[in-house]
Amino acid sequence: MTHKELCTAIGNELFPDWKMIRESDGLLFSKRLHDRTKDVILISTPTTVNGYRLGSWISGRRALLDVEDILAHFYKKYCPDTPLLTIVKDVFVGKVIPSTPIESAEDLAPIYAPMREVVFDQILPFLERFSTLEAVYEHAMDMDGHQKALFIHGPVSYRMLIMKRLLGSSDFLEFGDRIIEKFKSAPQYDSLGFFSELFEYLKKM
Repeated sequence: MTHKELCTAIGNELFPDWKMIRESDGLLFSKRLHDRTKDVILISTPTTVNGYRLGSWISGRRALLDVEDILAHFYKKYCPDTPLLTIVKDVFVGKVIPSTPIESAEDLAPIYAPMREVVFDQILPFLERFSTLEAVYEHAMDMDGHQKALFIHGPVSYRMLIMKRLLGSSDFLEFGDRIIEKFKSAPQYDSLGFFSELFEYLKKM
């Protein structure tokens, strides 16, 4: 079974109304809910000596373009080719989806049920729950640093700063100043220029 055949089969079975984008070691399914939101579901398809298999994770990702369009301008200068994603949900499927090679369409048949359960019971509800900037921000503010890093696509502080500005948070300036001081005293000093430029831009909005 070729990689194209594998991707097409999964797409036809699980994502008939999503756009499929094949990559060398995986496939993406993308869909725009409206002009300001873009969803992506990522399924890895690593190779083995006997062909392809499904990876151990399925990832759901949402880009809130009000946030990502601001970051995109700075990413072109500081870190081009970085994915513009706002929130992420990674689901480990290694225990429910076999890692055996997929050599034919018949090998996919027993995999569809657990894949469908992960996608429709976990990833899509996650994306539906966090459909607005307000919902994402409020949930992030209830999390500790570790939880937030699993929820907000990094760098977390940059996206939190943008959300605070867009939502008119009263601690926007305090938060920005605190992150700048942190960068000045930490090894990631090279991030200071990026964050400072972003902060100044947001102040003028």
